[in-house]
Amino acid sequence: MSFQRPAIILAVALTAGAIVVPDASGQAMPTLTADRGCYTPGEAITLTGAGFTPGSAVGFFFQPMGAHGNNLLSGNAPATADVGGNFSTRYGAPKLASSDDVQEQLFITANEQTPAGQPDPPEGPPFGVAQVLLSTFDVLVAPWDRSQVDPRKMITVRAYGYEPATKLWAHYVLRGKRVKTVYVGALTGPCGNAIKHMREFPFRPVPAGTYSVYFQGSQTLNKLIGTPYRQVTVPRAKAIA
Repeated sequence: MSFQRPAIILAVALTAGAIVVPDASGQAMPTLTADRGCYTPGEAITLTGAGFTPGSAVGFFFQPMGAHGNNLLSGNAPATADVGGNFSTRYGAPKLASSDDVQEQLFITANEQTPAGQPDPPEGPPFGVAQVLLSTFDVLVAPWDRSQVDPRKMITVRAYGYEPATKLWAHYVLRGKRVKTVYVGALTGPCGNAIKHMREFPFRPVPAGTYSVYFQGSQTLNKLIGTPYRQVTVPRAKAIA
């Protein structure tokens, strides 16, 4: 399905920060609030609105914008404002607009829908806006991506999108068995990111073989989550006794 780009969303994107917007009469427009400052694709976004017309239907648009692309998506289920003009609803965070971005701005608008058969107000239907971050959930280790593994060398670990965790751990698994758990460092910012320099295998011995390295926000390994490198192969010539 294709979408027109609402002028409302583009205006907010250009000002990049005006969350409470006055209408043509100078009165404050409705407000829209997200429960966190950053999300990874698929995570639940809880949206809370206030100041809408009681009983009105409220539709949603999501616009991720980054250095390498932007997109516009509409929500498939409108919310209904209660007798006080408030609502709370949940949506899954969309994908990033470009696979070349690791982080993008996400603009969300809640647009009050004019009942069928009634004209829109002269200043347009009321709307609220929230601005958050959208992040990939990934770990990048450049030498490992090139299948260059040497347990003695230093690497830079770049982790993205680990919120709400505050610490990053690496679990080294060989032939299905955890060999070692290593503390990588603190995760910072609203998205839970880290850039850390460390030895590829900061322990010994390091037997030869193909490792899965699970980067997780917990000291306890959970093989069902995380972002593992599954083909980190230490050749016999590089093994450490």
